[in-house]
Amino acid sequence: MYFDIFTQSQGPVAEFHGWEVFVYYMNNIENYFADYLWQVRTAYGLIIACLLVMMVLYVLFFLMIRKTTKYKKEYKKLEEKFREPLYNIMILPDPPSTMELEETLGCSIEDLKQYDPKMFTQLISSLRMELCEILYLPNIQYICEITGVIDYIERCLVGRKRVFETLQMVVNLNIHISEGELAIYLNHHNTNIRLMARLAYTICTENEPYQYLEEDLNQKMPPWRPMLTHRLFGWLQECGRPMPSFLTIAEGLKNEQAAAFLIEEVAYWGSENEKNELAKFFLSPRYSSRLAAMRATAQLARAENEQALVDSYDRQPEQIKRELLKTVLAINSGNQVDFFEKVYNTTSSKETQEQAMTCMYLYGLEGRRRFEIIRSQTQVGDEHRILLDQIDATNLLKQLQQFS
Repeated sequence: MYFDIFTQSQGPVAEFHGWEVFVYYMNNIENYFADYLWQVRTAYGLIIACLLVMMVLYVLFFLMIRKTTKYKKEYKKLEEKFREPLYNIMILPDPPSTMELEETLGCSIEDLKQYDPKMFTQLISSLRMELCEILYLPNIQYICEITGVIDYIERCLVGRKRVFETLQMVVNLNIHISEGELAIYLNHHNTNIRLMARLAYTICTENEPYQYLEEDLNQKMPPWRPMLTHRLFGWLQECGRPMPSFLTIAEGLKNEQAAAFLIEEVAYWGSENEKNELAKFFLSPRYSSRLAAMRATAQLARAENEQALVDSYDRQPEQIKRELLKTVLAINSGNQVDFFEKVYNTTSSKETQEQAMTCMYLYGLEGRRRFEIIRSQTQVGDEHRILLDQIDATNLLKQLQQFS
């Protein structure tokens, strides 16, 4: 007896092969919904499509979780085995011999190749963050070479995978990679990638490391740029590399924020000549450059610039006058008690008056003595006496908090 699958009656058997099976079921579904309105058919179609998508997403999510869990377990094992040895190698002042290295690691250099270099990259980055106060680690380049980190980073850049994060890793670790791998990113259309690539280029080349510095600083700087540039300058100095001419570049910049940043960098990495030239910025047309020069002078506590600073007082706007007073206090030569008193007696700004007396109060024994003389000459209840009492009380409270 024959069975017809369409009519479930006796008749010839219908056989389907390959694509015909799919067409058969599609025709059945179409016939099933033929009597429904198109709105109903559309709604059913969307529901089915959503179910299929949810199933696919569920499978992908499950695979991702499984992959992540496996990676974390393997990384934890690697971290337990190599974290302390790598840390000990990093802090060594001189590169260890191959024998010393293998003894510290507890395995041969060849055995390191069986581990995923991505895990070593994560571990070394973590260790570098712990040692962030040390600007230059002489052994980190060698460690990255034997663990495959250098090759992994270069493969990521060639394959254009996680480019910004990879470039950031080069800058944070201060490691050398091939200049050719950076070439395609030095003029990248993405600003963050371009700037990070140029910072990495400064590390990786000695031919013309500051080729792009002025061009980059003339652009609007993202928040991370000054921080990384400051750290990079420190690394370059520790390596004995020549430093840029901070003040020369600052004078030619159109970006006032960047110019002020470079002027402040003189306090950390500038030459003696540049430190002596800070005084010429006390009356710069740019107020931000004036403030930067004063902060750099305060950082250096450079008495050679003190007289030029005091002489510029009358030509400063009120806000910068207060910064100037703080700078004189930071220099703390002990010769400017009369200057503080003069400012107190002549200024029309109550804030500047308060700043002058606060600086006098903190300006050593002579400053404190003069402060008490002025206070004793002021009547109780007078506006000036109230101000002086507030300054005294505030500073006494700060001293108590420091000792508690």
